[in-house]
Amino acid sequence: MICRWCDLLEGARPVVYEEKAYVLLAPGAGRCARNNLTLIPRSHVAVITELPAEEMTAVLAGLSKLSSLLRQAYGVDRVDIWAHPKNASRRAGHLHFHPVPKTVTGVPVNAGAVDDPLIDEVVRGMAEGMTTERIAHRRRDQRPTR
Repeated sequence: MICRWCDLLEGARPVVYEEKAYVLLAPGAGRCARNNLTLIPRSHVAVITELPAEEMTAVLAGLSKLSSLLRQAYGVDRVDIWAHPKNASRRAGHLHFHPVPKTVTGVPVNAGAVDDPLIDEVVRGMAEGMTTERIAHRRRDQRPTR
């Protein structure tokens, strides 16, 4: 079975940030991630426990940092991490994550929509080690009016 995630990692791809252990894809890269970033470990594994220890540590650290930046950028109370595939038989079985900012009532925020300038700020925060305080300060100036 061909893995579309491995294909994205190897060829032309909408990568917005890269680390040795994972890549971060722009919103819209996956079918269920139209408005969310997608973090993909470089290793083709179906479940997180199959990742090499060093890569697992880097992936979890990346998810933690990304979640903090998203919480501050969008002013939400939590970020749910959706892990796919839920089982090894789903499609090609390449583990990937969607961090989904949500309000206190659990409603997903439309984070990462194409016209949302905050997604660039979050990605820049990943690359530059931007503090969450700086993101929160800029959020007031850059949030599109709805």
